[in-house]
Amino acid sequence: MFRTDPRFPRALALVLVPALACAGVLVSGAAPAAAQADLDPLVTRVQQSQCREGLDGLALMAFGPDLDAQRAAYLFGWCLTRLGRYADAALAFQTAAAHPTLGGYARVEEITARMKSGDTTGAISTLRELAPGAPPTLRRRAYGALGEAELSAGHPESALSAFASAAAARPDDAAAWLRLGTAAAEAGRRELARQGLAYAAWAFPGDPVEPAAREAFTRVLGRPVAPGDAPPEARMERGRRLYRDGESAQAETEFRAFVAARSAGAAAAEAWYRIGELRLGGDAKGAFEGFRRAASLGWDLPLSYYWMAFAARRAGRSADAAAAVAALSRVAPEGPWKAQTWIGRALRAED
Repeated sequence: MFRTDPRFPRALALVLVPALACAGVLVSGAAPAAAQADLDPLVTRVQQSQCREGLDGLALMAFGPDLDAQRAAYLFGWCLTRLGRYADAALAFQTAAAHPTLGGYARVEEITARMKSGDTTGAISTLRELAPGAPPTLRRRAYGALGEAELSAGHPESALSAFASAAAARPDDAAAWLRLGTAAAEAGRRELARQGLAYAAWAFPGDPVEPAAREAFTRVLGRPVAPGDAPPEARMERGRRLYRDGESAQAETEFRAFVAARSAGAAAAEAWYRIGELRLGGDAKGAFEGFRRAASLGWDLPLSYYWMAFAARRAGRSADAAAAVAALSRVAPEGPWKAQTWIGRALRAED
């Protein structure tokens, strides 16, 4: 696959680090080295044993005033949750809530633990206040927890609203879309179920959630999932991920499906640009068309015009190459492309 843009951003995996890993790696420089040396092997032991070993040591460290104690408290609460000791877990998370990095997550986990120990009403009230203003990663968790609390309280519509907010907060989180889809299916909201499950089942190739999402979507559809069942936005996201993974042919299929459904907008411009990149290695005319469409929609004009000129030259379309070079010199007269305008003039002189 021909990569044309050295600035092409790698997809950021903005997924919340599992609590166990968080507690193991988020170390404050202010923590005493000796305490850290004591805690880190304990974290490793707990992690490797899946909370079957090391809990006594965590309990001894978890209720002090320093950052390592707060880290230990977070991990202790996480393990207690796994063991079903929700009231004790809530106390541990309450201690961890003072940590400058883990504190927000500890607060959500504390509320969730209290909900699981029976305080659903209090959990709903607190989460409704906390979720809207939380940072995106934490907001997804807070709205997810609120959705579960609303379901427990017998409020399915409020739960669906919370799950939808969780998915909106982290649209790159397949699990959030799956939970929205399954909750909607259970509530008899077929169209909302289709939306959530279609996104979870199609937009995230290779994600651990994908098989479960496809199975759930198949149940809702009453037949196997087909590409046409996915909304255009899910196809665009799938294309991005396949592109990132080097699956050129599959990525182009998704990008073309998207632009067939969405002919305008920034995402359409991006899709056409990626099509141009994917065509550039063996189909200069197709690459030129992709870059031309991207430029017409405003996608990174210096890059689009540059590669339009490149593709046009490869395709033997000298006039189009000259026009693209001229456009490039207009949109970025002092950019790193300046030398290319002289190259373009020389090429036109040769023609």
